[in-house]
Amino acid sequence: MLKKALVTLAILGISGYLPAASWIKDGQALGRIYVPEQLDRPILLAVQELQYHLKAMTGADVQLAWRNPNNKDCGLELKVRPQSEWQGRESSQAFTITETARPCPRVTIAGNTPLAVLYGVYQYLGDQGV
Repeated sequence: MLKKALVTLAILGISGYLPAASWIKDGQALGRIYVPEQLDRPILLAVQELQYHLKAMTGADVQLAWRNPNNKDCGLELKVRPQSEWQGRESSQAFTITETARPCPRVTIAGNTPLAVLYGVYQYLGDQGV
């Protein structure tokens, strides 16, 4: 009985391992990485890290998009929040990671600064076992 429970837990753990399981299928990306208009060095590094590790984990070459995604766009969005939204209330290093399934699977990593976005990408990749 205990052995069966452990096997079930292991299967559940493995099924959630791939970060892009909902928008990468059979080594093909069904979405893109959406980058902010201002491509600072930390954002560029974040994009390179994402592309490298997603390729290593899934075999998919994930392309970039230089626009804001609409509701029908799948993928991963990198976003820098306007300073007026957080200054004086939050740390410049703060970030959030949100995942939505509908209408299309998307992960959004929003940081208060470009460096915070990079921190968010590292957290996201770390959560996926990188």
